[in-house]
Amino acid sequence: MKLFRSNVGLIAGTITSSNAANGQTAFWVDQVTCWTDAQGNQKSRTAQVQCVHEGELDLKAGNAVLLRTCVKTCENVGNNGSKINVTYYKVLNFLGFSPDSNDVQLSLNQYTLGGNVGSVDQKTSGNNTWYNVTLAMTRSYQVNNNWQDETHWVKLVINQKMFDQNFKNGINTGDSMMVECELTTNSYVDKHQNTVLGNEFRVNRVLGQVTKAESQLLKSQQTSQQGNFNSQPQQQQQQPQQNFAPQQQPQQQQQNFQPQLQQPQQNFAPQQQQNFAPLRQ
Repeated sequence: MKLFRSNVGLIAGTITSSNAANGQTAFWVDQVTCWTDAQGNQKSRTAQVQCVHEGELDLKAGNAVLLRTCVKTCENVGNNGSKINVTYYKVLNFLGFSPDSNDVQLSLNQYTLGGNVGSVDQKTSGNNTWYNVTLAMTRSYQVNNNWQDETHWVKLVINQKMFDQNFKNGINTGDSMMVECELTTNSYVDKHQNTVLGNEFRVNRVLGQVTKAESQLLKSQQTSQQGNFNSQPQQQQQQPQQNFAPQQQPQQQQQNFQPQLQQPQQNFAPQQQQNFAPLRQ
């Protein structure tokens, strides 16, 4: 039972390279996050994001983009026939575009991920303790009017403080959870001498958790309720029709039950990004 399903994120950055061919556009985006540490020092880190768009676009290095994406994974062949796990980001929407990143000051990196826990690994280095959690995210899509599921795995990183505040009973395999997080990337060389770009998601907020035991109990309750409904005696549904004849209401009373039209919710209209022009395909 998959109680939480979410695989979507917003990211903004500068294109560093692009290639359009065979009906697709593959490009790299550098997303820079800046902050000030406890000592007042300016810090920054760059996430290198590999994106794929269905359709050929004329994108150039230096363009600034604001994207809505989902996480995808695949396997590539590396040195000596070794397998390399590759993470990339499918573009769902171009929310903004500027030909020159110098004209735009925007840093956005936020993903909402939900799925089932695969493994939990506690790590300690010096005075720091954190948890690496693998999460299986299932996403549904349509092919020839038939719904299909695909599952992709990501690694979540949870620091000790957030773990203590949100997971007092711990995290176990099979739990379902949803989190808000930030993408981070790091490059390393594996044992086969392949250069690999690692993708991790630092958890900033926990939106929900359902343990494996709770989900199993919920599933059994739903099955039991369905069984009780199917076993109801059929004769209870066969009542004399004369007792259920509709009563005529006076015309004056019927007018009080006219449906009321809801007014448009104008307060929730999305705000336009002034620094971005819409991208023409």
